[in-house]
Amino acid sequence: MEIRKNIQTNRFYGREPRILWIYNQPISDEFPRLFEGFWEVYEAWYYHGERVEGGLSSFLFDTTLPLAEQHWKRERFGNYLYGALISVFFSWDYLQAVKTKRSMGKIQDDLAFILQINGTVRYLFTALDALACCIYIAEDMIPPGHQQAQAEPAFRKLSIKTLKQKIKVDSAYSSLDSLVNRVEFKYLAEYRNLLTHRPFPQFSIDSSGYHFPESLVQLDSITQLAQQYLQPDVGNCLGSAFEMIEADLEAALPELGARYQSRI
Repeated sequence: MEIRKNIQTNRFYGREPRILWIYNQPISDEFPRLFEGFWEVYEAWYYHGERVEGGLSSFLFDTTLPLAEQHWKRERFGNYLYGALISVFFSWDYLQAVKTKRSMGKIQDDLAFILQINGTVRYLFTALDALACCIYIAEDMIPPGHQQAQAEPAFRKLSIKTLKQKIKVDSAYSSLDSLVNRVEFKYLAEYRNLLTHRPFPQFSIDSSGYHFPESLVQLDSITQLAQQYLQPDVGNCLGSAFEMIEADLEAALPELGARYQSRI
């Protein structure tokens, strides 16, 4: 008989079918503290909603806006948090397919493999950038009186790499400093940029597996750095990078929840 785990919360997201389904996948056993971190932030967010509705908190609630927009900051925070959680899962799910691939056969298999690599990288950075937007909102960086449409340009320019320059809170979110300075993060950031703007990287195949390009030069990067980067098998590289980046993400979540809670 299949055993379904239950999120330990009385709040609505604990009954949200997509979140519950993800929680019952192996990822939550592999990274339990990551999921605990997400629940802590969700708890603060729902508690905030209850406080606002009870007239006990004005944080992220703007009475100068039209009625339909007065809650938009808090609602957008929830959307980004949800997006971060499911994007982590999508990245991990693609990674499982990459890690099981050990040989290439037909051209369509080769292309499918590249697509799985790309999915791992894209969704991982989508999760990080969504978290950056959560932090930006929680640090109350959007001026009073701004409607959602007015704030959209700031969100479009925001990323996990630029966040610390925007929020100007040097003592907070130190795990993000560690994250953006990792060699693995820089390489994968360049890889994602290449997927969006430049030709595809030149992968190599030998008897030991399928490999990432050995340097940023082989990514046809504008940086043209000759430093050697990720040479081992793609699955091992991505798995190691995912675990390192996930650990920094995991460390940032409790701090986000605590700083959000302190503002309510």
